[in-house]
Amino acid sequence: MTDSSPDLATITPSTLAQAACVCPEPTAELLDAEKRSGRLWQWVAASFCVLFGVALIFNQELACSGIWFWYAVLHHAGKRLYADLHMVQQPFFVLETEAWMSLAGKNWMLFRIPALLHLLALTAGIFLLSTQSRLRDIEKGLLIAFGFFVGINFECYSFGDYHVVIGACLLFSMLLLLKLDPDGAAKRNLKIAAALGLLSGLAITDRSTDGMALFCCVAFAIFCMAKVGRPALLAAFIGVASLVVAGIIGVTGDTYHAWLANSLFRAAGAKGGAESVLLRPFLMPWISLLELAKDSWYGPLIGPRMFLVYRSLGVVAIWTLLIRPFSKADPNSTIKAVVGFALIAGVLIWRGLIGSWAIELLIDLLIVGYYGLALFVLYTLRRGFLRPGRKPATNQRQVLLLLPFGYLLAGSLSSGGYPRGLCGPIAFLFLLLPIVFPAVFERGWFKSSFLVLAGLMTISGIASKVRDPISWHDYRTFPMFSHRRTVQHPVYGLMIMDDALYAFSDEMCSSITAGGKGDLLSIPFPFVNYYCDIPPWQNYVQTFFDTSQEATIQEMTAKLRQSPPKWVLYQRQPEILALHERVYNRGKRLPHRDLDDFLVSRIVSGEWQVVRDVRYGGRSEWMLLKTY
Repeated sequence: MTDSSPDLATITPSTLAQAACVCPEPTAELLDAEKRSGRLWQWVAASFCVLFGVALIFNQELACSGIWFWYAVLHHAGKRLYADLHMVQQPFFVLETEAWMSLAGKNWMLFRIPALLHLLALTAGIFLLSTQSRLRDIEKGLLIAFGFFVGINFECYSFGDYHVVIGACLLFSMLLLLKLDPDGAAKRNLKIAAALGLLSGLAITDRSTDGMALFCCVAFAIFCMAKVGRPALLAAFIGVASLVVAGIIGVTGDTYHAWLANSLFRAAGAKGGAESVLLRPFLMPWISLLELAKDSWYGPLIGPRMFLVYRSLGVVAIWTLLIRPFSKADPNSTIKAVVGFALIAGVLIWRGLIGSWAIELLIDLLIVGYYGLALFVLYTLRRGFLRPGRKPATNQRQVLLLLPFGYLLAGSLSSGGYPRGLCGPIAFLFLLLPIVFPAVFERGWFKSSFLVLAGLMTISGIASKVRDPISWHDYRTFPMFSHRRTVQHPVYGLMIMDDALYAFSDEMCSSITAGGKGDLLSIPFPFVNYYCDIPPWQNYVQTFFDTSQEATIQEMTAKLRQSPPKWVLYQRQPEILALHERVYNRGKRLPHRDLDDFLVSRIVSGEWQVVRDVRYGGRSEWMLLKTY
């Protein structure tokens, strides 16, 4: 098993460019070898991902759920999403939820089926993309697990939310681009371009920032990869994407002006304004470095966070240098392997190395490296397309690396430039690297280091999701399969909830019933409306800090002054409000603070009665208020 291990310095930008160029079709020997090895480990990994995903689906009910349900119910009742409900998100997920409810009703268990279909689509995309590389079966299996568990390692990632749809559209777009014939087959290429337009159109109406990033990157990829018929392919792509967007917006019943005003322009205002939003991709590498250097002891490179990164990279180095060269014929290699395993065990046991923190810090480091790789790709592509008369010097498959990078940039627009939770782009990047740079992965030491790092992050991803199936700010639940119960709900049938959420929801519904049912406004999220089966007052579905417009909050406050509902459930979370003011609004006051002042004034004056005052989920104070 010994082989020559070239020095790290041998991988230079020119080496990468040559490696990307050297991308011949698989030989008969390679195809035969793959056929003999089969896909056992790939199927094992994909099956495990699906089973784990199913478990997650039934362990992810939170007190901020119910948004898509109520938007779908109200839209089905004739309310327009933008003109009437002032929604700032895109409509695709609401329309999907509404369509499913028309088929299956409100049953909670049946409501998990769309989430299961999303899970299968995501896993299928990861599986199919991994098959495009020349790694061995077991290595592809590891990459499938990495793509899945690192890709979903966002604290509030849910298969019943829009993030998974974007991921699936991105994966299948990359697969279709790999099938594009650069030299001809015009009819086939037009079909691929149309399918790419369909995926980009769905993505835009699922989440505008991610969708537009995918649209732009795919258009650029078609331009780079197709040598014949570019105008026709781009026309087909843009035309189909435009028709899909127009059709989906048409189904909502809103005007295109209302859609643009609410979901694009005013949505940016909720995140701090267009100027602030567009600046964040440029700040993210610097913010990532600051996150790594936080709480340092002696300078930016010596601290608890960087120490964890060093230990992770140490495991990679130990495996590559001491364990990988093992050979039965060499007694010294046996000693090295034993020492290597002992060192790795010590590193893993001492203070722990497995969990979400390991992934988050490595993601911070990898994001900085990804910016450098993206600049390298743009530089090499420039040699072929931005200098007239020159023949392309590189394999144009490199342009595929820009698709996850666009996903990363789009994520920064919503995260305030902070890298936390932006694991999906790195996961998809790792899936692409063996495809785009096959020659580099023929170097044993490089492939070994890559796979060990992927394995370490995969184990961390599994462990973190078991401990924390889903959470967001002050919305928490218990580890998987712990403190769960089945509840027979009179409207939604069998439900699975954690004990704390059930006790909280049941207490609120019992208090409302005992005090005489009436209208209920839940601030900021409508889960108690959902559980108690009471529609949101005046159609105010959600009023969270970065997903509601200033005009909406002011309008709702004015209505509360004049003619309030009988019941108001207010989740008071001043720390989270201050966080959003700092991250998204440059420390300036959000309109939600005026709403908070108004509600507190009504409580202090005694005009509104506090029926229940509960500390639940984190630092939040939940107050059930009776206004008359």
